[in-house]
Amino acid sequence: MNFKESTFGVKAILGNGRESLGIDYKSDNYASSLLYPDRIHYLNMGYGFNNIKDTTSTRKYSTILGAELSAHTHIGSAVLDISSSFERKDENNSNDIRSSKIYNIRSKYIEDTYNLHVLLQAPKAYSHQLITVKGQYVNGYDGHVEFTPDLSRINYSVQFLEANMGYLYTRNQHKPWNYDLGVVAKYFYIDRNDFASTLSVSNTYLRIAPTFRLRYDRFHMDNIQLSFNPAYQKNLNNNLEYSTNSLNNFIQGVVFWDYDYYSTNAYQLNWSAKWTTKRISSQYWTGIRLTYDYHKNLDNSNSEALSSFKSNASLQHFTIGLFINL
Repeated sequence: MNFKESTFGVKAILGNGRESLGIDYKSDNYASSLLYPDRIHYLNMGYGFNNIKDTTSTRKYSTILGAELSAHTHIGSAVLDISSSFERKDENNSNDIRSSKIYNIRSKYIEDTYNLHVLLQAPKAYSHQLITVKGQYVNGYDGHVEFTPDLSRINYSVQFLEANMGYLYTRNQHKPWNYDLGVVAKYFYIDRNDFASTLSVSNTYLRIAPTFRLRYDRFHMDNIQLSFNPAYQKNLNNNLEYSTNSLNNFIQGVVFWDYDYYSTNAYQLNWSAKWTTKRISSQYWTGIRLTYDYHKNLDNSNSEALSSFKSNASLQHFTIGLFINL
């Protein structure tokens, strides 16, 4: 819908999905005996209810409904785009026992997702400025429908919030060398509660990431990009509560590691170099790309109950690749 210099839009979001999971063993000894715990895999049917994966299979039935509103307008020479959306996912989990052909619903998971995206552009003759604001909020919960059909009592809940604000300045003069300067601030919050296992985990952190990029373009034949992107992650708040009676391999090997990863203060660095050319082929861009990523934790963990992730861990990753743009 157009109104003067503004455009408004409405979009409906509809989705339907079906998924089946299962596993079989050639040897019945592994399928029916508990003498081989290393070969037993569990399938989560909603927190507090597990099935052995080798004796059962599950089916998921998902329905997604939502809507999106968008607006596009001009403010002087600037351009403003705003979009907001809401989605609800209903996921029914059934179990298929080998001795029964009735696929009854055992658990239900409901997830609400809210999205907001704002983009303000200020184009000029030899430069371009962008301000972006992005936000996403997720609220999910599940329960066992045989115990509480209306989910008035739930087994698991999750709340997730991520907000980003960024600024980018791009210089586009009629010269071989130009550059980009920018910065992105990110706020992250996640809270997960497994009521059946008396497990509660929450993390909050702030991440700042400036961007520096040099661009070289010579007669549209050679293009070089050099970028340097450092980042700093500052932990703000954490909470971990659990019962020693509920400790298992999943909590110790997954939950604790996630908790440590989000709760650490860390320094990150990304270097990249990209060269593309049309000298090899006048019709296609071909080139080479180099990237180097470095992640360094700034904390130590003295807790033996938690994972060993935070013991001054560091990660280095180097990639090189050749490509052609068709």
